[in-house]
Amino acid sequence: MSNHGRKQGIQWLEEYDSSLPDIPADEFYLERLIYNLLINALHWAPRGGWVRIKTGRLKAPRPDGVFLEVSDNGPGFPRSRSRSFSKNTTSSAAKGTALRPIPDWDCISRN
Repeated sequence: MSNHGRKQGIQWLEEYDSSLPDIPADEFYLERLIYNLLINALHWAPRGGWVRIKTGRLKAPRPDGVFLEVSDNGPGFPRSRSRSFSKNTTSSAAKGTALRPIPDWDCISRN
């Protein structure tokens, strides 16, 4: 974790599915994508908050797929602004509103 995370007392949570297979991917671009997600989460997590990285298997319609999720307990977007991201947001009363990152298509298309 970064010095910023330690100074802010941010808790690092990891939930890895150890049964996942290796996936063919360009390591450089995948690292860049994950790094950007983690930096964003560390930036927005509040003092004493948490950042979680989680991996797992997708369910239908792609049961052969895998996912990587980076989340934090930061403020998210105000609900009043979430409409401008309607295709890329998720919202619930318990979790608030958060932007689903627009994929780095340059990175993904290489993998």
